[in-house]
Parts: sequence; C-alpha cells; structure tokens
Amino acid sequence: MIQRYTFPKEFRLSSKTHIESVFTTGQSLFQYPIVFKFLKVDSSHSKVQALFTCPKRKFKRAVDRNLIRRRMKESFRLLWQNHLSDSTETHLQIMMIYSSNEILPYSVINEGISKGLIQIKKSL
Repeated sequence: MIQRYTFPKEFRLSSKTHIESVFTTGQSLFQYPIVFKFLKVDSSHSKVQALFTCPKRKFKRAVDRNLIRRRMKESFRLLWQNHLSDSTETHLQIMMIYSSNEILPYSVINEGISKGLIQIKKSL
C-alpha cells in the first residue's frame, strides 16, 4: 500500500480553547529559529497535536508565511515519532512559532525542530 505523506487533521491543534490554554499556561522554550510552547494534557484525540505559526508582522506576503509553515510541518512530521517516543503515556499539545526575520533553509528549520523536540522530551 502506498504511504501518504500528509499531516492528518487528528494531529492538528485547532480548538481555540486548547490554543489559548497552551499559550497561557504552557511551558516555553526557544531553539533557534523556533519558539516552542507545549502543554501536557490528560486526554486528547491523539498523542501529539501541533500548531505552526509564522507572524504576519515579519512576513507580509502570504506566500512566504506558507513556505515557512510548510517547512516546519514537514520537519515535525518526519521527526516527532523519533523524538517523542511512545514510552511516555502523556498527551502533548505543541505550538511552534517561527521567530527569525528571514526565510531560512529547510535544514536550519529541521535542526531547530529536532533540538526543540529533544528538549521537550527531557522536560517531560
């Protein structure tokens, strides 16, 4: 069977109340070029839910914001199972906020997300 390389809806953090609770009560860490905000929750639809943002203040063109978000999603999709293994039975909600003022290559974003996920795992 052909594997689809997608980021399914069950892994997306989309509820306004959940987003607000992660933003206000969640822990925060910075790994260049991304700010991570995360919160352990008791029950959730899936083990990990993620949200990716890129500020309109820094990138006026939607094309640029979409490119950055696509790079962040792809990196997270490939890395989350390796770094946030099934050994912990906690459910996580993660927000990733792009903080650089320029569009960085995929390799830099991938390295930042990888290091950030390792730090999140250590803090759990």
